[in-house]
Amino acid sequence: MRGIKRYLKSLGSLTLLDWASIVLIFTHLILLYANRNMLPFGFDTPYHLLIGKMYADFDRVVLWDYYEFAPVGRPQLYPPFEHILIWWIHDGLGLDYVQIGRLIAVVQYPITLLLSWLVIRLIFDDVTAASFLGLLSSDARFWSWQLTVAPTAMILALYMPFLYFFLKKRRYLAVALLTVFLYSHLGMPYTIILSLLVSATLMREKDSSYIKEAALVIGLSLLLFIPWAFHILNNLDSL
Repeated sequence: MRGIKRYLKSLGSLTLLDWASIVLIFTHLILLYANRNMLPFGFDTPYHLLIGKMYADFDRVVLWDYYEFAPVGRPQLYPPFEHILIWWIHDGLGLDYVQIGRLIAVVQYPITLLLSWLVIRLIFDDVTAASFLGLLSSDARFWSWQLTVAPTAMILALYMPFLYFFLKKRRYLAVALLTVFLYSHLGMPYTIILSLLVSATLMREKDSSYIKEAALVIGLSLLLFIPWAFHILNNLDSL
């Protein structure tokens, strides 16, 4: 009951700019749904849907790629998180893989806008958040990439919440998201880790505790990534 009252109170505090931002986000969602037959975009999309199908067909995380490199196959080293999502969506909702691609493309971009806007709104104000949303939604390359089925697109959708949890020292939520990033892609998470270390170092004069926070978040996330890292190290020749 308290949660509902808090939610209603927050709705009452929304400004006209906030409502305009929300309308813009939902307009994108409606337009994408109306044009869903043209989605998803991207050269990476068929690969990720295929690996998700392989997981669903075998009903497990598959460590040997039987499909892309058929008939002999090779070690499957791509981190599995998004492929697991595709597998579970297929089994849970009964959608075929083209439909799964369309579903991801329709919701991923609006979710990215919503979460990014929300974080900026929580940290700053309605003007800054609306300005940020306007700039982000005007980037055609960003728009087209978020309409693909690609782990990097999913990471971009969750990146701003990760930063928010880190800044607010919500350690376990930050660890959970960084671990998801590590289990999603072999490159982008390490760029995020580097940027986190640089940011914590630059912030040390105002709050030196962020260096410790960054070390703990990164350390715990890398610890949780050890099983897949071990799989990669055992098959470095195929990387």
